[in-house]
Amino acid sequence: MTEGLVKHVSSVSYYSRENRRLVVTIVVCITSVLALISFYQSCTSCDSAWTSLNILGSRTSFLASPLRAQQEGGPSETILATSFSSPAPSTVSHEISSISNISNPSSGSEEECVSSNVSHASSEVLKNSEDVRGKEDAVSSTYNDSKKTEADEDDIREQVDSSPASADNHLLMAMDLEKVFPNSSKLELELLAAKLMIEDATAEDADQTLYAPSYVDVAAFSLSYKLMENLFRVYTYKDGNSSFLRAGPLTGIYATEGQFITKLMHSRFIQEDPLNAHMFFLPYSVAEMVDTLYVEDSYDMSPLTDFVRGYVNTIAQNYPFWNRTQGSDHFFVSCHDWGPATAREHKQLNTNAVKVVCNANSSEEFVLGRDASLPEIYLHSKPLEVGGPPASSRAILAFFAGQMHGHVRPILLKHWADKDPQMKVFEHVPPTNRSGVLEYILHMKHSKYCLCPAGYEVNSPRIVEAIYYDCVPVIIADNFILPFSDVLNWSTFSVTVPEAEIPNLKDILLGIPEKSYRTMQRRLSKIRQHFMWHHKPVKYDAFHMILHSVWMSRLNNIHP
Repeated sequence: MTEGLVKHVSSVSYYSRENRRLVVTIVVCITSVLALISFYQSCTSCDSAWTSLNILGSRTSFLASPLRAQQEGGPSETILATSFSSPAPSTVSHEISSISNISNPSSGSEEECVSSNVSHASSEVLKNSEDVRGKEDAVSSTYNDSKKTEADEDDIREQVDSSPASADNHLLMAMDLEKVFPNSSKLELELLAAKLMIEDATAEDADQTLYAPSYVDVAAFSLSYKLMENLFRVYTYKDGNSSFLRAGPLTGIYATEGQFITKLMHSRFIQEDPLNAHMFFLPYSVAEMVDTLYVEDSYDMSPLTDFVRGYVNTIAQNYPFWNRTQGSDHFFVSCHDWGPATAREHKQLNTNAVKVVCNANSSEEFVLGRDASLPEIYLHSKPLEVGGPPASSRAILAFFAGQMHGHVRPILLKHWADKDPQMKVFEHVPPTNRSGVLEYILHMKHSKYCLCPAGYEVNSPRIVEAIYYDCVPVIIADNFILPFSDVLNWSTFSVTVPEAEIPNLKDILLGIPEKSYRTMQRRLSKIRQHFMWHHKPVKYDAFHMILHSVWMSRLNNIHP
């Protein structure tokens, strides 16, 4: 508005020089007053509550820069433009601080405060990203025939048409980029155009069916998802006839692995011509390999690692695509605990390829900004009814039942099993005339918080089960990178507690204001769609969200 006034003033020829100077002075004064009012409101209104949600680990910039990711413990590689990156695990002190701030906005309802500040938070994200852009060097292409470039994102923006960020303008932007990178492949420029558009997403790009406060940047995600649907294509290798190729378990604890493999093979994202593919899928199932190749109680993983090494070497010998990028545009999917370990005997697979895994442990092979975290979803042969009673009908403060896998669960039982009637912590659900599964579900449905401690590895199906039954997840797994955390703001519908704080668990949960708890609980139903499997994939479901994670990883590694 101020710029428009100044422009109007300067264009009126009959103003005398003194009058113009007077008008400009008035405009400057008005601008200063408005700025002071805005600053005052940001300090006293719900803006401060929204800002407090920016928690390391439970909320990250959808468009965080590689420099920022490196400072926060992310990957050391510098890439062209800003990168998508996953967060580091959060700390309970920051988590509880944000929850307390949510519950006490100075004006308006909590829901209105958070929703009204999404665009403000998005602008701050972009501002922070712009601050570090000037410090980033453009990446050298890893393609053998690609030309090195020293242009950074700001240089690119000066040379391309800054059309509104919509999918319809993607082709025009890609054509403009051809002038900047005349020797680059069309596919890479398509991806770069998509990335630049996502970074410039505005509120107009936001899908109104999505509940904005539960997302890192709902506008950027909405546009990114739309571009993925329109552009992203994957080539799947058809070599080999083993039973664990192009198939996987469709039920049980590793179902996510098999469901994704099967649904991708029959999806419209498959590109039969590898020359027109953005990513290359290695369609082996680690869970099926364990059932077929592993000798029980041998503790010897060499049959699995030998197969994977030989399979990838065969792919590299028979096709030019692996050697072209040393595997950086290839990916595999595994929900088995051993998924990341099966890649250890092939150096390029382990260090370059994208691991899409349930065992997303940042202290091990998982690389922030490149790899993707899978939700661990236990699928039964018969679908279970999701949803649960409202907060007022949940008499149990916290609930856990499960086997004593790993080092965290024994500590949990030591401090809380049979210690407090509000803390229902068991190794096995107490027997009743109902089935064990039904009794387990009923406990979840009547608990405010569901405890999700790490087992042998960091992930647990309890996290998704808690979301299914409207029980706020309490994640107790250090170094765990939460699924879709580059899209979802987990701090708005879950609680993260460090393993060292298990003795203080009850105090931590009781310290969360009731209003904040109810807000988190209501939001579970709004993000549940992202963790649902369907016979035929639907928009925003688990299949598409996993594929979107792969899409964003690819945007992290563009080689113009």
